[in-house]
Amino acid sequence: MQTVKQKSSRFDPTNGSGQLVTDETDKDVPMNIMYADAVFKALPTTWLYMKYSDDDGKTWSDPILLNGMVKAEDSRVLVTGPGRGMQIKNGEYKGRLIVPVYDTAQSGIIYSDDHGATWNYAKGPSTKKAAMSESQIVEMPDGTLRVYARSTGSKIAEAVSLDGGKTWTEAAYVPGMTQPGWGSQLSVIRYGGLIEGKPALIMSTPAGVGNYRRDGRVKIGLITDTGKEGSEKYKIDWTYDYSVDSKNAGFAYSCLSELPNHQIGLMYEKYDSYNPAELHSQDIMKYEELSLSELMGKEVVEIIPQTEGKGTVSQRNTVKKGSKITIEAYPEEGYQFVRWEDEKGNPVSEQEKYTFDAKESAAFTAVFEQEKEEVDKSHLKEAIRHAEEQMQDEKYQDVIPVVREEYEEAYKNAKAIDEKPDATSEEVETAYKTLIEVGKRLTMYKGDLTELQAAYDLYAGKDLSIYTQDSKTVLEEALKEAEKVLKLGENAVKEDVNEALEKLQKAIEGLEKSEIADEDLVGTDDGASAYAQKATASLPAKYDPRSKNTLTTIKNQFQTGTCWAFAALSCTESNLIQKGLENQNVQFSVPSLALSTYANGGFDESIWDCGGTWMDSSLAMAAHRGLCYDEYEPFVSDGTEATIVSEEKKGVCEYQLNYASTITGGRNAIKNKIKELGGVMVSYYADDLYMTFDNKSYYDPETTKYSGINHAVSVVGWDDNYSKSNFLAGYQPKKNGAWLVKGSWGVSGGTDGYYWISYEEAEMTDWVAFDLTESCDNNYHYPANKDNSIFYVSNENKMSGADVFTAKKDELLDKVGFMYLGYTGKADYTVQVYTSVSDSTPVGILECEVSGKVQSDGFYTVDIPDVELDEGERYSVVMTFSGDDGSGYVTVYGYSDGVMKPGQAYISNDGDSWTDVTDKDAYTGQPIIFAYTDDIDKSDKSELETLVAKYEKESGYEREVNNGKKVIADENASKNDITNAKLLIKAKAKEIKEQSLVIKTATDWKNFAKRVSGGESFAGKRVVLEKDIDFGGAKISAVGTASKPFCGYFDGNGHVLKNAVIQNNSYAGLFGYAEDRAQIRDLSAEKITVSGKYAGGIVGEFDAVSIQRCTFSGTVKGTSSAGGIVGKAGGLTLTECASDLAKSSSSNAKAMVGSIDNDAFYYGQQYAGCWYNGNFSDSKVKKTALSNVTSSAAYSLNTVGGKQTDSGRWTMAGGKARLTRPGEQASHKITFEAPDSKHYACTDKDGKVKYPAVKVQSGYALKWYKNGIAVDANTVYTADSTVKAKLVEAKFVTVDYVLNGGTNSMGNPEYLSKGESVTLSEPTKEGADFAGWYDNAALSGERIESISYSGGAKTLYAAWKPYTYNVTFVDKDGKVISQQTVEYGKSAKAPKAPAMKGLRFTGWDKDYKNVTEDMTVTAEYSDSKLIADCEISGFKNSFTYTGKNIEQPDVTLTYEGKALKEGVDYTVYYKTNLNAGPAKMTFVGKGEYRGSVAKSFTIQPKDASKVKLYYATPLSFTGKEITPDVLIKDGNKTLERYIDYMVMYFSNVNVGTGKITVEFYGNYKGKQTVSFVINPAKQQIQVLETRYKGFFVDFVQKGSATGYEVQYGTRSDFSNASTYRSTTNKTDKMTVLGLGASKTYYVRVRSYTVKGGKTYYGNWSDAKSIVTAKTNFANAKVSGISSKSFTGKAITQKITVKYGSKTLKNGTDYTVKYSANTKVGTAKVTITGKGIYGGVITKSFAIYPAKQVIQKLYGTYAGFFIDYAQKGSATGYEISYSQRSDFKGAKSVKVTNNRTDKKTVSGLARYQKYYVRVRSYTVKGGKTYNGAWSDKKWVYTQ
Repeated sequence: MQTVKQKSSRFDPTNGSGQLVTDETDKDVPMNIMYADAVFKALPTTWLYMKYSDDDGKTWSDPILLNGMVKAEDSRVLVTGPGRGMQIKNGEYKGRLIVPVYDTAQSGIIYSDDHGATWNYAKGPSTKKAAMSESQIVEMPDGTLRVYARSTGSKIAEAVSLDGGKTWTEAAYVPGMTQPGWGSQLSVIRYGGLIEGKPALIMSTPAGVGNYRRDGRVKIGLITDTGKEGSEKYKIDWTYDYSVDSKNAGFAYSCLSELPNHQIGLMYEKYDSYNPAELHSQDIMKYEELSLSELMGKEVVEIIPQTEGKGTVSQRNTVKKGSKITIEAYPEEGYQFVRWEDEKGNPVSEQEKYTFDAKESAAFTAVFEQEKEEVDKSHLKEAIRHAEEQMQDEKYQDVIPVVREEYEEAYKNAKAIDEKPDATSEEVETAYKTLIEVGKRLTMYKGDLTELQAAYDLYAGKDLSIYTQDSKTVLEEALKEAEKVLKLGENAVKEDVNEALEKLQKAIEGLEKSEIADEDLVGTDDGASAYAQKATASLPAKYDPRSKNTLTTIKNQFQTGTCWAFAALSCTESNLIQKGLENQNVQFSVPSLALSTYANGGFDESIWDCGGTWMDSSLAMAAHRGLCYDEYEPFVSDGTEATIVSEEKKGVCEYQLNYASTITGGRNAIKNKIKELGGVMVSYYADDLYMTFDNKSYYDPETTKYSGINHAVSVVGWDDNYSKSNFLAGYQPKKNGAWLVKGSWGVSGGTDGYYWISYEEAEMTDWVAFDLTESCDNNYHYPANKDNSIFYVSNENKMSGADVFTAKKDELLDKVGFMYLGYTGKADYTVQVYTSVSDSTPVGILECEVSGKVQSDGFYTVDIPDVELDEGERYSVVMTFSGDDGSGYVTVYGYSDGVMKPGQAYISNDGDSWTDVTDKDAYTGQPIIFAYTDDIDKSDKSELETLVAKYEKESGYEREVNNGKKVIADENASKNDITNAKLLIKAKAKEIKEQSLVIKTATDWKNFAKRVSGGESFAGKRVVLEKDIDFGGAKISAVGTASKPFCGYFDGNGHVLKNAVIQNNSYAGLFGYAEDRAQIRDLSAEKITVSGKYAGGIVGEFDAVSIQRCTFSGTVKGTSSAGGIVGKAGGLTLTECASDLAKSSSSNAKAMVGSIDNDAFYYGQQYAGCWYNGNFSDSKVKKTALSNVTSSAAYSLNTVGGKQTDSGRWTMAGGKARLTRPGEQASHKITFEAPDSKHYACTDKDGKVKYPAVKVQSGYALKWYKNGIAVDANTVYTADSTVKAKLVEAKFVTVDYVLNGGTNSMGNPEYLSKGESVTLSEPTKEGADFAGWYDNAALSGERIESISYSGGAKTLYAAWKPYTYNVTFVDKDGKVISQQTVEYGKSAKAPKAPAMKGLRFTGWDKDYKNVTEDMTVTAEYSDSKLIADCEISGFKNSFTYTGKNIEQPDVTLTYEGKALKEGVDYTVYYKTNLNAGPAKMTFVGKGEYRGSVAKSFTIQPKDASKVKLYYATPLSFTGKEITPDVLIKDGNKTLERYIDYMVMYFSNVNVGTGKITVEFYGNYKGKQTVSFVINPAKQQIQVLETRYKGFFVDFVQKGSATGYEVQYGTRSDFSNASTYRSTTNKTDKMTVLGLGASKTYYVRVRSYTVKGGKTYYGNWSDAKSIVTAKTNFANAKVSGISSKSFTGKAITQKITVKYGSKTLKNGTDYTVKYSANTKVGTAKVTITGKGIYGGVITKSFAIYPAKQVIQKLYGTYAGFFIDYAQKGSATGYEISYSQRSDFKGAKSVKVTNNRTDKKTVSGLARYQKYYVRVRSYTVKGGKTYNGAWSDKKWVYTQ
């Protein structure tokens, strides 16, 4: 062990120098690392700890080590003062904790901004001029800091910090201050009051005697504001210097503190700590309390101002006794200074500034009181008056009791405050606000709990185990909500009741039964198998999507026959919503679809009346036609006949049809398609007779599965339990269950346009499902022929069809579409695509083949492997079908004479031999086949840009041009988007004359209003707003009045009308009155004030079609009703409207619609996606706040299920939702993923968003990134986005890199610490050279070479210069075709390969799609000897028809001298080589030969003069042309009519001689004529009745007859019979009398005709026999006939016939026949004797209208409204009313229109009781038939 000599050190107390004395011995001791000469030494250091107390110093925490936060690792010393720390009280750094520290080099501070949780170190002042160690810090009045520190050379150093201690001015010595030579710690504080009117510092320090710490001093420094900035702002005047003790008394380290009594506490070391002799002194710590009077060395007084009330005062001040002093008082707003009072409460001054002589210390109190004001009670009085009216209103009793109690209490309090003479403004305002706020709840009406209780009782406490867990959970939650509402009883609010009921009903509808076992399954109505039932066991019993935002609004087709278009578009809209491609407000154009479908015309009637089918709409969509948004071509029903849709607009198609298939498989299959796609289309026969009176239920029991159809609708839901009793009485189905139908007759029918059709409706047919998808770039197809007919051609086993197209560009063929109509609808199909197709056959080089199945008739799209097509290349799509009941069917258009050209379309029975559809024997049109391609090159926008530039300043183009700009700006715009935008502008250029009126200025608007008030309704016309208009506060007229309404289509184009006042005594709004078929859309109104009887922000009264996407912000006041959008409404569809109604609007205002017309129960309303603020309510529509910039209002209007859609047009501006304007962004949802949770916000019109405030742990900052790139408040978002947070330590600055595909260098830091700077390294990227770092995404400006901490956070963007390579394309011989320079990783563009005889281009030898080096790409070919290059010999051009196929076996083919062999080198196909006409011989290559070639020859017809004719003669007259069948034979061959010959007949109608002319054609030529005879037709006895001793005979009247012969006798062979000859053809009845009684006679009759002197006799009728009667029936008596009431069915009588006393029997003794016995009028009864009774008796009776029924009766203003049953048989109705129940002196009103089944009778006495009855009447033959009066009812007028 190593040893050292022992040493020790000690202070020598006898040594005055205070030096250490070292003692040494010779003793060896073990080495200690603490020894100075030790080999291994410990590194000395210091440890800094913190303790804290949170109970005012009673207890303290354990020590917390701070070294890791504030002390550098290589620092040996870091110690505190010793002395006081501090907390900043004012300024930017308020709250910061600061503790002074120092190390061996200099002083500094540690500080904390989070209440001591974390600490940071900051260096102290620079010590170039003055050294600093132990220090103390004080705060100046403005929050800046000042440090005083121990220094060298008997000095005190000071410095200033302006940033909370982080940096300091250079240290300097305090003038005139000294310390001991070795210095000492000092203490300094800021005094809490003023001294001599100034802030002050107090310092304690030894002044020093030489090097000794003695002569303690306490100094006062007065702080003066110099008026300068920065570190020189304050000057310290050390005015007072107090000596603590004698100069030689010890004074070392000290500490000052201001005490609560404002004395100064001083604790100090009372010894010289530098002198070793005093180290062990006793009682060395001393504490003294010093007054300012002592410190200042004079008698002083302290003046303390204080407050009573609302105000502040100046600081306390210590001054020399007797000095003048001023104290000040500062009252708060709304208060005033009253006086100053002394400590006894005596007033001393009424001046805010009080100056006096300070003779003694004192406190003064400033007294403040509230300013007196005149209290305005007018608004409170108005509120009280309104409350009294409200409490008198009959609806008041419907308010829930708890609200009524609150309201009445608020009313009593308001009355008391109003009557209180000294009520303050605060009391008045409180009373007013309370009354108003409670008044807002007066709309909380009591809900009817009946239906909710019934629904609750149905399932509460019941066994729900049969249902799936999910649906059961939803039901249980709904039952809980219902129970809560039911417990409220009378206090249950109507909305809450309805909401609970709706939720419960939806839960019940959504119940799904659990999976069931096969053995439990039972049969279904539609015969589905057990497996099918099991598959659909989860289908709910009821599915009603009306509240799911997946349905667009109900439309109205009015008088047009376009139901099929409305239904198809409804299905496509719902389908796109289901897919998230659109939202519920999408609307497609009916005119665009209708006119695109019938593009080729050919109809005699208007296209608006002729109807259509699912095939029409699906083929239009498949052809990229007819799906244009409604805003570009709206349905203006009054103007349909004038509507012109240009070919360009017909080509606009936002989406492409994927499939439109008929649905097979029964009811469950239909339900599944409804759920999957949103709705399906169906057709049926609509007959109003079978619709219920409320238009809600329809069932026609008289139709069959094969009845005709006349109406198409979309079906959107179902209800298996829809009661059969809901249908028309007497016409009800056998079972429950119905389909939910979305109609197209507006909202007036059914439930807001929806109604139910029974499952049992027999004729519902053509159930069709539509599925849409995004469009391909191009589509190829051949349009329909002129009559638009579609049918199919078929063949046993299989049938093929082909269409040949020519590529317009370099394209990729990737989809094929086709229409299939077959026998069963189920078929196998094969798609084949060929290229290198000639003009004589669709077969060329096979590129791909795809097979599949179809399950029903429909249109289908098939994905195929991509086929590359060169521009100009001919290719074919061949479809082959089989397996449809053993046959193949190809769907084709009708015969396309003139539409198709040769070589474009073919059909084939076998797939080998093809017939061109233009051939005369084809008798068919082209197969319905579509080819869909995408462009290989990127879509070009240049043409669109040119169109936008050309038309953007022209009137009428705004919507189209803005759409074009949007597409140009969209980097992801598809070719379809670009094409549609171009077509819309081009279409507008052609249709601009159709525009009725364009409005751009305030004058335009006023003229528009004037034209309407002058009677121009604009019905069927369009009005377009193309500029924002500011009326500058002017008063303007409303557009339209009740007598002269606006009836047109108004398109606001998203523009704004603002700053206007509209006043009208009746109907007030921008539009005063709009009715009939008016539509208003895309209009915003801002800062508009509207007042009138019925006042609406947009429309005063609206009884028309729809208001779409309109917003209102302003004030609406209506004396009768007021609404943010509509004042009063009848029929109404309101979609995507927003209301920001000002609080100043009338108290009766509703947020959206003020009131509904009394008769509006038969109009109906619908609302979708409407929003309003919280100022006013509206129970009909959804609500959100519009006051927050992060509000989701606009976003919600743009989306469905959180999916943004193309139809989104809303944004946020100024905190409110409104329509976007050109250049603005729609609102999008931004998801912020932060450390605490997810936050959500929505963007504004600029695409910017307010970032959330996220609390992060101390010492860290938050940065946001989207896809790895930093974003901030200036980032523009154009789509829904997710932004992620990243925590960064606050002491670092971050550096983000956008590498643009590169890889960063490890040397580039993500963070920089303070003082750090870095030279940037180069990143790397494959295939590119680094081109520098830049600070912007545009890579502009100067390159960034280095970064530093001081430069702050940065985002750097890497620039690259890609490598480029030479790509050379050559042909097979090495000849250059194309040379290109291509960037690394990019694709070269292949040129068109040259054609080479005998060779077929097969591709290129290298992949040029991803170029990474120089390359030469060579064209590759395969041998391809083409048949077209052969020489053909031995071919003949003409033959004569033989009846057999004509072939040419002697033809030979030679290729470059070599004779080819049939069957080896080629195959021969003949076409049309049997019959006369052009024939074709096609040679198709085989083996090494490819392609085909066709040769034509002619077959001449045969002479027909020697063929034999066979026919029948004579024949009988029929009244129609008689056409005897003709048999014609050519030897053993029978010729075919219409193929070989045509037959014409002459003189072949009337009796006489006819002629037959046979004209031959086709395979024969020539003509033959022959004759035949026509005799009168065989007669027929219609009636043979007995008469008294005779008979009556009725036979058929013959118009062609000259007369008749009647023959009768007692023998059946008519020997010795009598013959009666009639010479007129009018006599077709005969009565023969005078014969024997009870004898049998045989009767027959025949016609005869005399013509040209010759008599032609017809055949005798069949003989009939009759027994003559022996009793005369005319003597019988008839009774039981009386008048009857109409029933709609045939009416009979209970007839009694008596002969003498004998009652005769019907059917035995007589027969009864009725005529005209169904409708109102006079009926006839004919009674004919039978058996022994002979003769006829005729009677008549009257049929009167049926008894009427009063369906609804209620009082109106001075009158009443009556609704009675509509009677189709009535001419009109008569309404009788009287104040007497016996109707004595009653008055009546006649209604002369049988369709008017509602009437308002006015002009009566008010508040009186009237008895009312009604009856129908019918006028017939000049006679009036009155029906029975209805039961009487009574009503009170209002």
